[in-house]
Amino acid sequence: MLFLNNFLDCDSAISTEESENWNKFHLCTNFLLFISVFFGLFPIHGLRERNIRRLEFRWKSPMVLHSIFLMMSGLIVSLGSIPWILTKISMQGISNFVFFFRGFLTGLIFFKLAQKWPAFLRKIEGVEFILRQYPPSKNIRKQLKILNTVVLLHATVEHCLVQLNLFVTSVLEQDGDILLGFKRFFVHYSYGYMFNLMPYTLMGGFWIQYTNVNLTFSWTFLDMFICSTSIITASKIYQINCKVKQLLSKEITMESDWRIVREDFSQVFLIFKEYNKIFNPLLVLSFTVNVYFLLVQLFGAMKYPFTPTSFMYYVISFGLLVIRLVSVCMGGAKINEESRKLTILLATAPSFIYNDEIKRFLVHLKLCPTILSVDNYFQASKRTMLKIFGALVAYEVILIQFDKELITYAVEHFLEDIHKISLIKTCGLNFSKSVEMFLKHFIIPDVFTIISYTFVWGIILEIMSLLLTFSWTFIDIFIILISWCLAERFFQITRRVRFLVRTRVSDEKQWEKIRNDYIRLCQLCRLLDEELSFIILQSFASNMFFILTQLFNSFQFKAYSMEKIYFCFSFFTLILRMFFVCVVAGMVNGESSKPLIFLSEAPTTIYNKQIQRFAEYIHWNNISLTGRRYFIITKGLLLNITGAIITYELVLLQFEGHTIIPNEVNETSKFFNCDNLLDN
Repeated sequence: MLFLNNFLDCDSAISTEESENWNKFHLCTNFLLFISVFFGLFPIHGLRERNIRRLEFRWKSPMVLHSIFLMMSGLIVSLGSIPWILTKISMQGISNFVFFFRGFLTGLIFFKLAQKWPAFLRKIEGVEFILRQYPPSKNIRKQLKILNTVVLLHATVEHCLVQLNLFVTSVLEQDGDILLGFKRFFVHYSYGYMFNLMPYTLMGGFWIQYTNVNLTFSWTFLDMFICSTSIITASKIYQINCKVKQLLSKEITMESDWRIVREDFSQVFLIFKEYNKIFNPLLVLSFTVNVYFLLVQLFGAMKYPFTPTSFMYYVISFGLLVIRLVSVCMGGAKINEESRKLTILLATAPSFIYNDEIKRFLVHLKLCPTILSVDNYFQASKRTMLKIFGALVAYEVILIQFDKELITYAVEHFLEDIHKISLIKTCGLNFSKSVEMFLKHFIIPDVFTIISYTFVWGIILEIMSLLLTFSWTFIDIFIILISWCLAERFFQITRRVRFLVRTRVSDEKQWEKIRNDYIRLCQLCRLLDEELSFIILQSFASNMFFILTQLFNSFQFKAYSMEKIYFCFSFFTLILRMFFVCVVAGMVNGESSKPLIFLSEAPTTIYNKQIQRFAEYIHWNNISLTGRRYFIITKGLLLNITGAIITYELVLLQFEGHTIIPNEVNETSKFFNCDNLLDN
């Protein structure tokens, strides 16, 4: 990556024809995309053509059929691993499911992206036409070819090593018989879980192996595609930087010259926003899979002994995972680095050059940062890379202490009352006695240690339990609905601002009216926040407490199927509660800041004091829902909560490890022995 960190000097002289070939987005990516076609990822015709108007996605083509075949194959093999996981939970089984299902998702995302790709490239070509008059950047096309070739070869060697080692071992174990060696390789070492569901055939083995090879390439391609496109996008901002340097060195004071540069940057920024939106699912998939397999590799390194061959494979495999993660983070960080350099250049402009256009340029850069992110959940940056590596070390050190039990008993389960009733039925009691047992021993049993049990008290406590359960759910739904309505109102204002900017409305009265509407909506939001903040705090506190409790209880053995089903349903419901409250309430913060994007793009011909006041008000007023001002609900809060829950739970289990017996039956299961219950 280091050889891509420095673009060509701004003062270097290059012909226009050379610069076009060096910098065009299409020409810089067509090498990688052309290779991907053979692995069923980007079914587009004309990738080797220089003219992007010859690019075409055709539904009736062998490439599309090949892509669909590989997607369905990945989905079938991933689903085939589920019975194996349910029968014997293991890291290998889970990893197989993650690998093949990731391949299915990768193929699906790129299949949808291929349909949009020609139109997206045409928009980029429009921006590249504007930047033809700007100083070009270095020949990144050649350098990206070298980078992609090296990483792809590394991935090929890594995959061939492990597959060849397993095949040779299989043949030797069968005394050199090739056909029996293939059978042992496919059934014993690689895909035995699939041949438990279908009869073994040599063609079936080759089909799964062919799917495996293609999906392995798609994993590497995913990361290199993100890295390459990020570097190319950063080169466009670099051209703007070079132009700004030229204007500063020539001491240009004319506002019209600076206005052209600022408006050209706005066009680059619009393309970047669309690029970021399109690449959101790719970023999520890349980070999730890479972090998961890094954890798996670290876990295996601490647990299993190495042979010389397995150690060589481990070093190559782990190194490839690190290269993938670093490439994605560094590629995304390059965009933000060039943007920050541009900010520094403008901020240090001499006083006699500084003007309103430079000021607007700086406001745009500050309020609308160009950084690759996933809907503000996290950003692809150097800081993110360091956080990931720090978290990997911390989590893995704690995770390894629980060894197999952490994997085996982190399973989720369904409906508690049905579980209790099914347990009561095993005692063979009549209906009235069963009802008494249910009300007395399973609703709120501690109450009947203080007062005598009666049927009326049991019914009253059951009704109270139902009402309190409803109120808990109602709180979360109420927060979600209020947040959704507020976010929709902010979206209406954003849509109105976008319309005024694109139709170039300069009437200050209209801008004043929409600014006042926005201020009134913000005041309403603050009023609602004051009224709802205690409810929000209560919702987050209760949901987090019970999530931690359920995670803690997951280490206890569960003797009954309905008990497992209840636990799964309960834990999944808790996660959904927290997820939807965070995401929907965070939409208020996200939607309230979106008008800034369009205000910063307003042409100079319509820019006025009302637009300036509008932008400044949004910047200095962070509108969001809060929990009594102890925390602010944004999309990033969800990841912070997830990290905190995992860290705190694992640390808690570490310190309480001497009191936890993984095979111990939980309290309900221990208590619910028919003899013990009848004695009570």
